[in-house]
Amino acid sequence: MREVYGISNFRYEYVDVWGQLPVSVTFHECPGVAKQQKGT
Repeated sequence: MREVYGISNFRYEYVDVWGQLPVSVTFHECPGVAKQQKGT
């Protein structure tokens, strides 16, 4: 069964295997993300 979170246009689906990194690599926190106004 799909796990979908969010409402309206902001909906996200849980993907179990997303983001599996090699043992020597780790994720780090990102303090923010910038996006251009036109979405490019």
